[in-house]
Amino acid sequence: MTLKTTTYASHVLPLLTMTVTATLFFLFMPGEAGALFWLNLCYTLVLEGVFFGWMGFLRLPGKETSPVFDLVMGVYSLVYVLAGVAVMLAYGLLLSNFMDIKWYVAAILVITLLWLIPAFLMAETDAHHKQYNDNLRRRD
Repeated sequence: MTLKTTTYASHVLPLLTMTVTATLFFLFMPGEAGALFWLNLCYTLVLEGVFFGWMGFLRLPGKETSPVFDLVMGVYSLVYVLAGVAVMLAYGLLLSNFMDIKWYVAAILVITLLWLIPAFLMAETDAHHKQYNDNLRRRD
């Protein structure tokens, strides 16, 4: 990829996407924006940050993660984003009339923890694996 394309994909596209998202939220904002509106706006921006942040991480020069880690975490991040969108849609369209918003926040927190805990454990395992391989290479 050329430098111009990389700059566009790394900086311009995420900022443009987040700006359009915020603009659309404000364009379709109800008369009185409640807690659900602001929570959905912020959480949507977080999900977009995860999506574009992971793609930016893959392009970092000198990163020391294994290709397997990159692949697994990429898929896992995409699953997290899709699960977050599904929870947002389910609550906003179906469940908001029947359930208090605290259950929605709890669901968001649980799926975030279900993403973060294995992510950190996989990163730690990948670092140990790299260290083990480096030690083996030094012996030879």
